[in-house]
Amino acid sequence: SDKEKINLIAKLKQNDKDTVARVAKLEQKQSQDDEKSNFIVKLDDDTRENN
Repeated sequence: SDKEKINLIAKLKQNDKDTVARVAKLEQKQSQDDEKSNFIVKLDDDTRENN
């Protein structure tokens, strides 16, 4: 029925939003991890230069 189709489409759209949100969260976490890694590498370099 049309009602079932509409419900299905609504569900798919909601899933899509959830997926987009999840991906955004993962990308944010990834960039934070990258920043941490870069920071650690920089600290390491600074330590080496000072010794």
